[in-house]
Amino acid sequence: EDGDHHHASSSASPSKELSTVDITSKAIVAVWKDKLQRFQEGLAAPKGGYLLNCNLYPFYAAFTSLDLDGGGSVSISELCTLLHLHGTSAKKSEVRAMLLEIDVDGSGSIIFKEFIFFMIFCSFDVNYNGALDAGDLVMIGRDILGMNLTPEEAAAMIALADPDGDGRIGIRQFSLLFDDVIIPDKEQ
Repeated sequence: EDGDHHHASSSASPSKELSTVDITSKAIVAVWKDKLQRFQEGLAAPKGGYLLNCNLYPFYAAFTSLDLDGGGSVSISELCTLLHLHGTSAKKSEVRAMLLEIDVDGSGSIIFKEFIFFMIFCSFDVNYNGALDAGDLVMIGRDILGMNLTPEEAAAMIALADPDGDGRIGIRQFSLLFDDVIIPDKEQ
């Protein structure tokens, strides 16, 4: 530990070159596993939260391309404009519904941290059904991240963020689980 932050970082496996999303995903899973262990042992989270310590530049570049006015957040109109430029015919109401799921802080727009967790959530949602379950975590861990998660460990990780106990979590529950994760400035 460094100061009051617990560092969450990951390095690429020697057998497989991991993408930025995969490396960030691996760091997120490490935080998730630490949270589970602390919960099971009755320990509090680190005082200063968890510092996500990996290369986030590609995320910054993607987010900046969405943030058309440079205001540091992505609004509904910016999303609509971008989606229409890319040939998507999504209605403003559909974009608003998507934004409300991603917009965990309720600001009416997406900030960078919400964007990162949305991207990670999407990479974990292997069935494209808008929810994560233990099977998704086991498959992602094994097939992409090179991490062996047992079905029991994955189920316990899901349960940590699953208030209704249905064995599945959506983007909002996923993002709230990582509310204490600190995203470094793009210069770091």
